[in-house]
Amino acid sequence: MSWVEWEEQTCDQISCLHCAIGSRIPLRTTWMGRTIKLLDFVGRCHISLLDERSRWPPGSVSYLKESNTLAVSCKDGWVGFRSVVLKKRLTAGDFYNGYLHQTLHRKSACDITRAQFITRKHGGDAKDMRENSTS
Repeated sequence: MSWVEWEEQTCDQISCLHCAIGSRIPLRTTWMGRTIKLLDFVGRCHISLLDERSRWPPGSVSYLKESNTLAVSCKDGWVGFRSVVLKKRLTAGDFYNGYLHQTLHRKSACDITRAQFITRKHGGDAKDMRENSTS
């Protein structure tokens, strides 16, 4: 119920999902095979820098230094989060410095997909999801 489907959900749908369950159950996605919780939702990102990236695939992640926000592309725009939980709670800046910065600055095309949050596919094996969320 708390999984974000970047390819299918609009900014407004993600906002509604956050309003409905975000105070009890954090929104979740997958980062490099591990479950990541998305915290401190800030809503739609209206930043001109991101307009150039409008062709980026849903789930693409960018760090906005001026607002210390992770911007994630979805079906119709970008939404922001100020912190995440991977192994522990991290601010957007900490996540950028520890994880995102390394993948965004690599040169090969295959690394671009690593700078994305991936939608969990429905019908996945529950055991696989538990293993991914604990690793």
